[in-house]
Amino acid sequence: MLQAHKKIGVVGVFLIVVMTIILGFTSMQTKVSAHAYVQQTTPGIQENVKQAPKQVVVQFDEAIQNQSPLIIVTNQKGEQISDGNASIEKENSHVVSVPLKKGIKEGIYTVNWRVISADGHAISGTFMFGFNSSGEIPSASSDESKTPVLQSLVKWPLYTGFSLISGVLLGLFYLIPRTSRRHLFHNLKLLTMIGILLIVIASITQFIAQTALLNNVSVVKALDFRLAWKTLISTEFGIIWLIRTVSLFMFAVIGHFYFNRSSDKWHLKLGVMTLLFIIMGLATSFMGHTQAYTTIILSTLTDWIHLTAAGIWLGGVMLLLSLYLAHRSKKSDEVVNVAYSTSLERFAAVGFIAVLVLIMSGVLLSAFYLSSLMQIFKSTYGQTLLIKGLLIFIMGVLGIFHFVSRTMKNKKVPNRGTLWAEIIAGLLILGVVGFLTNTATPPPPDPKPISSSVVVGDHTIDLEVLPAVIGQNTFRVRMDREKKEGNWQQIKMIVEKDRSEVSTTTTMSWNKDAQSYEAQGLFISQVGRWKITIKALSEDFKTVEETFIIRIER
Repeated sequence: MLQAHKKIGVVGVFLIVVMTIILGFTSMQTKVSAHAYVQQTTPGIQENVKQAPKQVVVQFDEAIQNQSPLIIVTNQKGEQISDGNASIEKENSHVVSVPLKKGIKEGIYTVNWRVISADGHAISGTFMFGFNSSGEIPSASSDESKTPVLQSLVKWPLYTGFSLISGVLLGLFYLIPRTSRRHLFHNLKLLTMIGILLIVIASITQFIAQTALLNNVSVVKALDFRLAWKTLISTEFGIIWLIRTVSLFMFAVIGHFYFNRSSDKWHLKLGVMTLLFIIMGLATSFMGHTQAYTTIILSTLTDWIHLTAAGIWLGGVMLLLSLYLAHRSKKSDEVVNVAYSTSLERFAAVGFIAVLVLIMSGVLLSAFYLSSLMQIFKSTYGQTLLIKGLLIFIMGVLGIFHFVSRTMKNKKVPNRGTLWAEIIAGLLILGVVGFLTNTATPPPPDPKPISSSVVVGDHTIDLEVLPAVIGQNTFRVRMDREKKEGNWQQIKMIVEKDRSEVSTTTTMSWNKDAQSYEAQGLFISQVGRWKITIKALSEDFKTVEETFIIRIER
């Protein structure tokens, strides 16, 4: 009977993993890049305009942070013709613009831009356009994301520190028998102090590196107090970093009283420490790729679950190694031996669940930013994911080896060598994750126009919205699928955000080339559901009206 339950459990776990993978890659149909990409520019790239533009506009597929956006426009002599500083539009944080000086001359112009995307990474690019240019406009354009190596390196001690503290909390809550915890306080305190120290070093380094990135200065100049203060109080990163730092300080203070003072209110102190640790983890998950996803809460929680699962797995192994070394030392006593053997047995199930959650959350996180399976093999982000998956597999095999060996009563396993091998694999995973969090994800697929058709009485209304993105769009309507203007006095369109009282009304005009009624330049300001109402007035004064519901993804 017990064997039957085990088989059912294994099958159930297998089905959960399969369903998660299917769900993850199904969600690839709705994608957003974790680094901003240019959607469109005005003037367009390599466009030769006939009238002198008054401004240059660059529109991105995600929100841009209001942290010194830069657009510099120069002529063929290298003279700057942009007038003033670039700014982010109030109605749409995806759009950055800069005014141009009056009376610009005919010729070719170069636009250099640099912004900070929603995930806190700097991206920059170049494109060219012409104004009544007689010569060919060069195709030289670029769009790149540069993240300092330091930004990736600091994640390794940060995640390692989180893992150490995760292992200690896991030991105090469950792994170590209650009768042995007091006896092992010195070991647990030492692991906690190392974890806190690693997080402090990583946090300070991360703040300096991000200050340099946000203000476009060197790391040395980022040490300037005024720049640091500006970053701390006026940027999302600074505020989240401050929350994490204050939580870490409070965690350290309460931890001091927990490990060094009387046994009064142990459970309360441990509970507050755990709550503060969760806040620290959530704050860390708020920094990075998660802020670029459409549903920030979903992506942040998934990232936090992923980080927590990794911390429990690796932190648990680190705790076991610490107990193993104490168990094998000459000063070992029966309390330590019992703590080690009990923790080893209890960790088997915990480690298995942690690995399962790690895989499931990892698949979902990958699906947030990959639009197809082929991007796993063709992009740097996807290839790094493969390396991470291989290391998780190696670490998992070692864990299964430990579990099977203990089941077969092989007391020589795990030993110091196999535990160190699993820890090294885990540390390599954290290093890869640090690189992954600062690696540009593949660009999302080009947006597809939205087409919809409905029958209203004796009439058919066809609606097309293109490119169907945040920003300016073209709306086309065809009545009764006729390719001629037809007997319609007027066709009006009302565009409004779902559940909003603000709307825009425009009269559509016949476009002979498109063979449809058309309205250009209408602005969609955000993702989500939009209501498009078409009101057509016939020559005999009959009104045909229908409301379409469309969804803008990015």
